[in-house]
Amino acid sequence: ITPAKDGKPVSIELIDAKTKELKDTLEINVETQRGFIPVTERMQVLDKDGNLVPNLYCIGDANGKMMLAHAASAQGIS
Repeated sequence: ITPAKDGKPVSIELIDAKTKELKDTLEINVETQRGFIPVTERMQVLDKDGNLVPNLYCIGDANGKMMLAHAASAQGIS
């Protein structure tokens, strides 16, 4: 997906992966909490040390916030 933000193109990649695959594929150091990927209120992924993983967001069931399809849609907009 390549939408434009403020007239500049941005790239968005959607990944549907289990946490182990996520860690291996993206080479990030994320540790789940009760089986969910930790995120901020803006759905930004946090690494095992609590630092933001740049440009990585997690919405839907994987973050454990709300297990509803319409909630995932709303999270994607945030």
